[in-house]
Amino acid sequence: MPHIESLAARSTEPEMRAMSRKKTPIQEIPERYTTEDERELSTLLGERALKLEDCELIGNRYRVIKELGKGGMGVAHLVFNEKLRRLQVMKRLHADLLQNDVHDQSFRRRFLREIRTLANSHSPYVVTAYDVITIERGAEPEQALIMDYIRGKDLHDTLKQERYFREDHAAKIAIQIARALIAAHEHGIVHRDLKPENIFIDKASFGEIVRVSDFGIAGFENEEARAVFDSEERSITGVGMVVGTPEYMAPETAQGGKVDGRADLYGLGVIMYRMVTGRLPFSGGSPLSLMNRHINERPKPFTELSMPEANRHAILEPIIMKLLEKDPNKRYQTALEAALAIQRTILKKYPKLRESHPDIWMLRDDAFEQVVLEERERKVA
Repeated sequence: MPHIESLAARSTEPEMRAMSRKKTPIQEIPERYTTEDERELSTLLGERALKLEDCELIGNRYRVIKELGKGGMGVAHLVFNEKLRRLQVMKRLHADLLQNDVHDQSFRRRFLREIRTLANSHSPYVVTAYDVITIERGAEPEQALIMDYIRGKDLHDTLKQERYFREDHAAKIAIQIARALIAAHEHGIVHRDLKPENIFIDKASFGEIVRVSDFGIAGFENEEARAVFDSEERSITGVGMVVGTPEYMAPETAQGGKVDGRADLYGLGVIMYRMVTGRLPFSGGSPLSLMNRHINERPKPFTELSMPEANRHAILEPIIMKLLEKDPNKRYQTALEAALAIQRTILKKYPKLRESHPDIWMLRDDAFEQVVLEERERKVA
């Protein structure tokens, strides 16, 4: 264990000075001096009857506590940063991918693309990346990304438990996803695999914040963004490659065509459809059949569904159906346009939402404010 600088800096009491002169196991630190991360770490170690020094040390500072899960490209582990005394997430490439000589460099470049994407985004609605480390594993080193540790569930697990959300709650989540897309699209970045599994609900002390992760298969839609990468890297997700998850895949993505930010808006539409109705617009069957349905079938309108009673008269349906248009030109053309539509519609029915969560419902909407002003003037007259 390293010298506990962060704790010693908080006090000059003899007890703390003594602790700073020795390597103190996390379980022995007095509770009044520990952070939330350190208390959670102590619980995790106690459940496994482990000491921190028993955990694998990576990068001379990260202790691997447990595996969190596996995604399309990386394995995520919960780690403890001994220097900062913080729990963080380490995401590194699957070991089996590294054994594939044909795809090895391609996957490495795509993983580094995720790192650069996250590092260049300053949105509170995007999972933050802090560090990139190399893990020496035999002849071929691994690349790993150190990210925020998000307390709370991902949207997939939350929906499995709750099945659907009231439309005001669904709108609150949707507009935060849209705001993450606004930040990404401004950098010319297209997510391309937006789905509940990579949307996290962060239980922060000041409320519920939605954070979007997994930009690992992100594509770049403008020349300025593309210029960051060399010609070899640009070919990773080029035209003709189908990348994404069939249940949430835009028709143009399923067809292997050119993809821009409007494909992410289609994915947002699928997520909103599921949050409000309790079901996906298309489900079941093979990945190919799902892709064909996204290309050829229209989702059922809410009137044809057995809707949750709370959402029987949902006002978000027109927005959702516009997001789910087959033709990208018929959808909202930007994430900002979609976010404003959600904000304008939901605040008209639930005006108190702006008071309870002003940081979320603060997009400038001159057109809506003008309508509100005119309505007030008519009432006064």
